[in-house]
Amino acid sequence: MIKTILVPLDGSETAERALPHAAALALFFDARLLLARVPETRVMPVMVGEMWATEEVESEDSQQHAEAYLEQVAVRPEFEAIEVTTVTPGHPVTEGLIQTIEDESVDLIVMTTHGYSGFQRFVFGSVADKLVHIAPAPIYLVRETEDHVLEPVFRRIMVPLDGSELAEQALETAKHLSHATGAAITLMQVPTVPSYITGIPETAGWIPKYLAERAAEATAYLQDVAARLADDGLEVDIDVEVVTAGSVADGILSAAVEHDVNVIVMCTHGRTGLGRWVFGSVADKVLRGADRPVWLTRARHGDA
Repeated sequence: MIKTILVPLDGSETAERALPHAAALALFFDARLLLARVPETRVMPVMVGEMWATEEVESEDSQQHAEAYLEQVAVRPEFEAIEVTTVTPGHPVTEGLIQTIEDESVDLIVMTTHGYSGFQRFVFGSVADKLVHIAPAPIYLVRETEDHVLEPVFRRIMVPLDGSELAEQALETAKHLSHATGAAITLMQVPTVPSYITGIPETAGWIPKYLAERAAEATAYLQDVAARLADDGLEVDIDVEVVTAGSVADGILSAAVEHDVNVIVMCTHGRTGLGRWVFGSVADKVLRGADRPVWLTRARHGDA
């Protein structure tokens, strides 16, 4: 269950675009919102031995500024029916947020993929990227867009699967979100060709037949999973995307557009055997290329 939702902020409008999504999810799950801002540091000269060096230090002013900012955000009208608390984690930024996640028993992190690019601001390649890889909690990422603001809509959820038990762990999240919001679920899979086949010129003419067989297997597999979810009273359909040019991630992103998906829910890891998906090659590309929110669940290898 989702009881505490953490929203890391850096004072930018971009980072604040995650707030409507966090508020909507908090209402759906009857969860507490925890707003966090790490106070900015100042670079100060310090004497190290016989040499001068610089050191990042927190000032009382920056602490007060962070607290005042969070107090203003916490009383926004959209939070009127939500329990909202605030916290100012310590430095370094990522470590401070991780400590907060553990101390506050955070169940979900909601944030945008970009913030300000200036000193001590969040950028995807640093804070959000590190949290995606190491945070001990699922993360819901809202991608920054230049042409429009993504509104929190939950009509259709898509779950990409690769046939592994690890990837199927994302189904629990999708089920909770579907039950809470009434959203339909689309299960999808992209049949893949093992690299040892594509590397042999003589197999080129055989690949279409191989993909057709894998597509039939994927359809049967997804139908079985869909039947299980339907038994729980959920509205479910399936999609098998055969990609002849492009990657598995391209197939997932294409399916998201085709089905007008509002959020993609997937596990950070799948099985690493032949033809399976792994985080670095699929989920990461989906995260960087998606024009809609992506909810990444943390793989629990011991349960699989």
